Amino acid sequence: MSQTKRIVVLLGILLPCFAFGQKNEISLSAGAAFASDQTAASGDPSACSIAVPHCVFHLLTSSPKQLGIEGTVAHRVFGTDVASIYLELPVMAVPNRKVNAKSTDVFAFVDGTLNGSAVFFTPGLKLKVLASQPIAPWVSVGVGLAHVSVNNGATVTVTSDSSRSSAALQVGGGLDFKTPIPLLGFRAEFRDFWAGSPITTRQFFAVDKERQHNFFAAIGVVLKF
Repeated sequence: MSQTKRIVVLLGILLPCFAFGQKNEISLSAGAAFASDQTAASGDPSACSIAVPHCVFHLLTSSPKQLGIEGTVAHRVFGTDVASIYLELPVMAVPNRKVNAKSTDVFAFVDGTLNGSAVFFTPGLKLKVLASQPIAPWVSVGVGLAHVSVNNGATVTVTSDSSRSSAALQVGGGLDFKTPIPLLGFRAEFRDFWAGSPITTRQFFAVDKERQHNFFAAIGVVLKF
């Protein structure tokens, strides 16, 4: 056997072993972040009368797709050729989060945009299968904290300028793609962070849901070591 063939055979044996021996992952992903809709009612029903029939106004708030950025650190605590379990620490941020507010009443014309931001930190566990294969699917679940803020826009006021912290539940999944470089991989993922909404019920203002689904669909790079 020639020297070149020996090197090829040796690399073929060592590279899979090296890949399986990588217990840590650091990933950076970017993609679209958006939240589920809310409906709200603003006004004092007791003030309604024949002379003033329209004393309660109804709004629909929606969050368009914005740039989300996520960094994740994961450490494998158990692994076989078939499946591996990781301790995962994901942090996802939406630096410039917009919320559109629009009236659903035919007699009212409210149309504006609120500005804010959001950060989610949800430590948890990740299950990855077929980690040694070119494509490895995984699922993740975690519980942690969310911090969201919102400021009233120039043309619409639906809440006091405020920020809110709440418990957050995260579920997600994705695919990891191997590259010829053992330390480097690519990732496609989708996560749902269920957390408190920045727009909440208060006097003369009620929302249908105090918590929202915050979706994140992204691609990124993974460093393994």
